[in-house]
Amino acid sequence: MNSELSLLESLHLLAIEDKKGHFLANEIAFPYCLGGAILLELSLLDKIEVIEEKVIVKNNHLPKDEFLSQLFLKIINKKKKKSLRYWIEHFGSMSKKIKKNTVASLISKRILSKKDSKILWVIPNTKYPTVNPNPELNLRKRLANIIEKNEAGSVKEIMLISLVDTCNLNSEVYGEKQAKLNKKAIKELLKNNEQLSKVGETVKEIHELIIVLIVVMITTTTVTAISN
Repeated sequence: MNSELSLLESLHLLAIEDKKGHFLANEIAFPYCLGGAILLELSLLDKIEVIEEKVIVKNNHLPKDEFLSQLFLKIINKKKKKSLRYWIEHFGSMSKKIKKNTVASLISKRILSKKDSKILWVIPNTKYPTVNPNPELNLRKRLANIIEKNEAGSVKEIMLISLVDTCNLNSEVYGEKQAKLNKKAIKELLKNNEQLSKVGETVKEIHELIIVLIVVMITTTTVTAISN
């Protein structure tokens, strides 16, 4: 995995169609996955931990990434400690802003471009086609090798595989046929991964809690939307 790309950037890169530049991710699932990615990134940087189901600031030094720092400050400045679910929902509600800032970062790195157009000459329609396919191609290949060839993956890579799975992006990332073949391998990888065990109980616990919460929240939101 490209060490220069954050979890948010990697997830966005995989969620955007290469040529036409539109988002492939499910509109219900993706905001929650973005919230989870932010919290996972902060846990990897040793900034937060979970104590009695509340997110606690472990290290208040701001990350190098300016936008991640802005999001982290929201946790720091909150007077009353809040749960993981609260922060997933809170950051999920900011999905438009998060997408805008993350895509801007990928454009600044000359990976994506911005193309403005209008539908029926009236409705604004912005797309983000790929200009440098190598980072995404390398990322896809790396994730596939971890799943299909049992190559060792970093904690960050395992978390990305988990987020892709939770966001229902497997078919887009690995191809529809291969995604079906990978289903069992992904489940085993996430269940028995040594890297998550080695990194420490805090990060492992946060990862597991976030994924469970995201699945529950996506399911609840989907059922509510269907019933309405």
